[in-house]
Amino acid sequence: MSLAGLSDNTELNALVPGNDNHEKLTEWFNELWEKSDDFRKGLMEELKNSWALNEVRPYDVYIKTLYHLLKDRLEVEAAEELLWEATMPPLTTFQIVAVKQALQILKDYGGVFVAGTGKTCIGTALLKHLQ
Repeated sequence: MSLAGLSDNTELNALVPGNDNHEKLTEWFNELWEKSDDFRKGLMEELKNSWALNEVRPYDVYIKTLYHLLKDRLEVEAAEELLWEATMPPLTTFQIVAVKQALQILKDYGGVFVAGTGKTCIGTALLKHLQ
């Protein structure tokens, strides 16, 4: 590939091996860079006020991903009544969420594995609900 014929409007999307080609590409890029115009202040202000320059933390991506993966289990329909509440001591918030998630997993897959803290209460609530 010869780089001598590259014009100002040429878009380069190629792998060009060799030091000579690298030097020619660097010269070509620097020439175009010198001819370029700075961004207008209006464009930069618009970018600063938009979402485009807002940094997204990895934690935010993680939480949004978890929400979209589990939202059907977290947003239980209001019509679904939890049957253990009248016959058991009250569960903590995380245990109620765990029972609802376990019921959905049971519905989807026919079985569920409960691990972590509060297993006894969660398991008892599941059995009461299914009774």
